[in-house]
Amino acid sequence: MRSGAKYGSVPASMAVQRQERRGFVRGRVMIAGVAVLLASGRTHAQVSAVDQAARRELLEQAQRADSEGDHASALRAATRAMRIQATTSVREFIARQQIALGRVAQGYANATLCAHDAEVDEALRNRAAILDSCRAMVAQSEARIGRIVIEVPEGQEDNIEVTVNGQQLSSAMYGVSYAVDPGSITVHARGRDGRTMDVTVEVAAGASQTVPVQLRAPGAHGGHGSSARPTVLPPPALPPPTRPGDAHGPGPWPFVVMGVGAAGAATGVVFYLLARNEATRCMRTVGCNAVTSQQTVNRFTVVSNVAWISGAVVAVAGLIWWIAAPSGRSTARRPATTAWVLPHPDGAEAGFSIQF
Repeated sequence: MRSGAKYGSVPASMAVQRQERRGFVRGRVMIAGVAVLLASGRTHAQVSAVDQAARRELLEQAQRADSEGDHASALRAATRAMRIQATTSVREFIARQQIALGRVAQGYANATLCAHDAEVDEALRNRAAILDSCRAMVAQSEARIGRIVIEVPEGQEDNIEVTVNGQQLSSAMYGVSYAVDPGSITVHARGRDGRTMDVTVEVAAGASQTVPVQLRAPGAHGGHGSSARPTVLPPPALPPPTRPGDAHGPGPWPFVVMGVGAAGAATGVVFYLLARNEATRCMRTVGCNAVTSQQTVNRFTVVSNVAWISGAVVAVAGLIWWIAAPSGRSTARRPATTAWVLPHPDGAEAGFSIQF
């Protein structure tokens, strides 16, 4: 009767539905519990004894490198250990090394994730110390990082790939503030249709920069109306300024040298004519002393040869000086100059050629 009074006003169909609902909830709880156990079993099964030994050795190497101030080696060893088995304590260690190496954005990201994991994992060993360390790194790095927001046109998230400083950005991060190290940030975007965008922006510490993605066909130009600035190549290097002396060439000195050389050559011609005249005079004069006349001819010939050769060499040297010296008038190829002097008993021959 009591049972009938209890359910007298409740239809039988509703009672059946309640029974089924309770059974469904209990079944879901049981399935969830089995899934957790299986996942836990798989996690431990994946880390074999060999992997655990290797991981322990890597962590010891990381600790030694950190104590010696070798943060790069410590980061490499800890990262390899993290690949074997990821734990919150190792992530805290990695964040410290990254910040020490100046990779503040990466260290900030790992410290943020470390603080979150330590907050939810109440069974974490040394939880209080790890949580305090990660929170401190987050607070200290906040003002040292920059942020960038990649804005992709609505509905095009799956059709555009974006890289930031060469690292591909997940489409889930479009429109979300993304931590970067301060400085020049290069953003490359590419659509499935082949259109691209390349911009470089300057992000200051503590500041945020928004980059809207506006794709263009290869080779297209034009402003994109955003705060991002396109990469600008430096202007070509200008040639060195021309000195006042270069603009007027070597001055009059090459011509002075050529004049001296011409005077020497003329002197040689004069003595050569005197030698020829003395030889002719003696042959036409009756009673001429041939020995004395020949001695005079020889002296005149020697003086003529010396003067002619010296004058020709000096004149050619002045000419070469004038041709080879920078004139400041043109950078065209200068002519090639060849000079020669050929002495002989009756005098000497000299000449030069210029090939343009």
